[in-house]
Amino acid sequence: MRYGNVVRQAIKTALLAIVAALIAQGADKAVDWTLVAPNKPVEIGRVATVQIVGQIKPGWHLYALEVAEGGPIPTEISLAGDQPFELAGSVTGPKPHSIFDPNFNMQVGFYVDKAEFKAPVKATASALAGKQPIVALARYQACNDKLCLPPKTVRVEGVIDVRRR
Repeated sequence: MRYGNVVRQAIKTALLAIVAALIAQGADKAVDWTLVAPNKPVEIGRVATVQIVGQIKPGWHLYALEVAEGGPIPTEISLAGDQPFELAGSVTGPKPHSIFDPNFNMQVGFYVDKAEFKAPVKATASALAGKQPIVALARYQACNDKLCLPPKTVRVEGVIDVRRR
């Protein structure tokens, strides 16, 4: 009798591990992120705009940048630390779709298909001239009609051509 309980618990644990792996795999496949840098050199201290683009797979959505308290997890775009670039203003995004979500008992904004965020950045005085890597961070939660994946932060990398004055 006791042996049967051990086997059932082992099977339950294995199934939970498989489900967790499938959910993690789904998070990697729900959104593809890219960073589009300016096509002209950026002078140190001058503001330029980079685009952080989330290509959302069919059936999935991300929540908007602005979400009311008590709502779903919003999408957040920031810059990684320890690089010669900094945000020079607020990140903006496209106008989200909006629906009443009974799970949160409120209107929620979300993106489907593609979301293009614009981030004003500037090269700091420590930036070297030439092509420099820039790293943005996209924190988001992908959901479909059946489930929401755990929130995830991904590194989105690009290159900016820096010019000294």
